[in-house]
Amino acid sequence: MHSVLADLRYAGRELRRRPGFAITAVLSLALGIGATTAVFSVIYGVLLNPFPYVDSERMMQLAVRDEAGRFRFSGLNGAQIEQLRQARTIESIVAEDGWNLTTTDGDIPEDVVATYISPNAPNHWGTRALLGRWLIPSDALQGATPNGSSSSATSSGSATTAAIRAWWGRRSNWSGRTTRSSA
Repeated sequence: MHSVLADLRYAGRELRRRPGFAITAVLSLALGIGATTAVFSVIYGVLLNPFPYVDSERMMQLAVRDEAGRFRFSGLNGAQIEQLRQARTIESIVAEDGWNLTTTDGDIPEDVVATYISPNAPNHWGTRALLGRWLIPSDALQGATPNGSSSSATSSGSATTAAIRAWWGRRSNWSGRTTRSSA
């Protein structure tokens, strides 16, 4: 312990004697630590932990590979999804179906990429709504196919929509009104 204190005193004396060297050493250390932290943050966020979901390492996506080796998504119907939900090895399952639509409620029609998701998706992903509420299980009939058909509407006959902030943020008067789209 005595030699460590003596070494620290000696280092302090040398740094006071040569302030240019001290500044260079401190700046070199700061740049090195900062660059290392920045590179690690990017690598961790992109490669090591790419999904911002709770327990993302436990999530899987069901897909089928065709004879040419290309991935094709399975397109399960509501009954098949319910059957998978009953499996003891599956904790939670989310169904989704994507499509393109055009909104015509503004001056210029806008193409929007949309996705039907099962109402348990927000809980499955561990995400919270920024404003309002996410979908809840009562927003869809049990065993319904997430494809926008009347079979996926709620018991009151209307479908519930969750919009991405980047999309509805451009529409200051959109919230709370009924909107129609051509799918």
